[in-house]
Amino acid sequence: MEELGELVSATLKGNKEAQIDGFGDVLVTLILAADLAGLDLITCLNRAYEEIKDRKGTLHANGIFVRE
Repeated sequence: MEELGELVSATLKGNKEAQIDGFGDVLVTLILAADLAGLDLITCLNRAYEEIKDRKGTLHANGIFVRE
């Protein structure tokens, strides 16, 4: 949660360098957490993608996806 908070803070401030660091930190943390749970993060990602890939709608500038 700490790494995610840092990413959110960097995003709100528009600090691209801190965002790069934040995204990297979040990804590394997720990879390690998945591994500790005996899971492969790519497998988790693929499963989530399969659930949403065919959804129709619009992604607004504020990051909110509105389904059709």
